Amino acid sequence: HKMSGVAAVSARITFCKNFAWEVGSRLKEAVEQVEHEAVALEANTLDPTDGYPTTTELALRDKAVEVKDYVAFEFKRQGVRGSWKGSRTSNWSGSAESAGRSAAQNANLYGRKELA
Repeated sequence: HKMSGVAAVSARITFCKNFAWEVGSRLKEAVEQVEHEAVALEANTLDPTDGYPTTTELALRDKAVEVKDYVAFEFKRQGVRGSWKGSRTSNWSGSAESAGRSAAQNANLYGRKELA
């Protein structure tokens, strides 16, 4: 960051923002893969010609609706209106952005009790 003339705090914010974005993306992909595998596993034990959703699909859909409703309730309860996208610090430090993404791609996310 010193060579690019970017303030240290801006570089740290950019690094952390991109690290969190990449980790969130990896976790989302993992959740989608597990959900797909669970639905496929259950579908293999049922008659595929009935055309009805499996109980796993129904449970996942029910949980998604429950989470969405809870988030909407909490936003309303706390008076949240809209969302904040954050500053565009990635425009300030390209090297910090790539370093954050690289660190997140190499991060070990599996087998950690903090993520359970």
